[in-house]
Amino acid sequence: MTADSSEPTDDDIVAGLAAAPAEAWERLIELANHLTDADMEVEWSTGQGTPDEPLHFPYPNYSPAIGAIHHQLYEVDAVTSFNWPAWFQENPQYRDPAAIAAAGPAFAARVATVVIRRERFSEGSLQKAMETGVLAAILERLTRWYTVEREQ
Repeated sequence: MTADSSEPTDDDIVAGLAAAPAEAWERLIELANHLTDADMEVEWSTGQGTPDEPLHFPYPNYSPAIGAIHHQLYEVDAVTSFNWPAWFQENPQYRDPAAIAAAGPAFAARVATVVIRRERFSEGSLQKAMETGVLAAILERLTRWYTVEREQ
């Protein structure tokens, strides 16, 4: 954490990534390496209802593989605690897969946090990250850190 705030530093975030169990990383990498086009398809609920099944707002139905990746991002501590609403407004490059690829692993973890947390408040945010290549860039950057760059 920085001395003047409770916000984690990049080193704090990387330390969290490094502390995650190897099994969690291996599972995330396996899932990422085996994503198919079908896994990337998103169907939306209709939002219709009946008296027995009350009306609900439309929501995305992600594939089991995307659901598992969502879960594994938490397991490897890539979804972390920080002021993500302020951060993403100050860092518009979070939408750029090339910027994610060029940045460090802490940046990729911050972007993962933004994508996952935004989904809670704005359904379809994860779908947008999938369509724009942001999710793939996050997974590729974190995989590169884990398999090549981290201290063994």
